[in-house]
Amino acid sequence: MTAVYSLDMSETAVICLDEAVRRELAVARAKHGNSWEVQSIVNSWGDTMDDRETLAAIRLFNRTGSMFAVSQDRAGRSSDHSRCGEGMG
Repeated sequence: MTAVYSLDMSETAVICLDEAVRRELAVARAKHGNSWEVQSIVNSWGDTMDDRETLAAIRLFNRTGSMFAVSQDRAGRSSDHSRCGEGMG
């Protein structure tokens, strides 16, 4: 059980994201063990990927079995979730 004391909304959101990442990581480890891809995502969390990026990466991994899979966003555009080429039109 998570105790939430007098936190503002942004702190509560961070706690929820952190818990969501941990839940998805548990699912990934249950499905795939502590594979190098799972470990790579874990090692990047908080270093090169923030909570939202980590959650997106681990959800993609859980859905496809690969952190390199190409996903479709709601508008049908493909995204490989990499940082290469960001801001390049």
